[in-house]
Amino acid sequence: MIRVGYAGKNGYPYTSIGGVLVSRGVAPAAEMTLDRLRAWLAEAGVGTEIYYPVPLHLQRCFSALGYGPGSFPESERAALETLALPIYPELSDVQLQHVVDTMAAFYS
Repeated sequence: MIRVGYAGKNGYPYTSIGGVLVSRGVAPAAEMTLDRLRAWLAEAGVGTEIYYPVPLHLQRCFSALGYGPGSFPESERAALETLALPIYPELSDVQLQHVVDTMAAFYS
């Protein structure tokens, strides 16, 4: 298992590259945004995706449930801060290390 960053409430988040990356609380939003991280990774040839840009409870198809903004604040925050990285069985160790090194360079 490869890790990027450090565990801790006020430090870098603990992140496993064995699954989906949650980029959260790494730096003030004004300094390092998810868009900047995506651009950095894309420039290095690392594909990313945001699977749920709108939390489920705010999607039109679930509007009949009656939830609105603020109903699930953690889901709303995760929608703004979660980024999926390439994860699949055929990913070589070299490719995986490239993702890790690119992430580390962004946060250094």
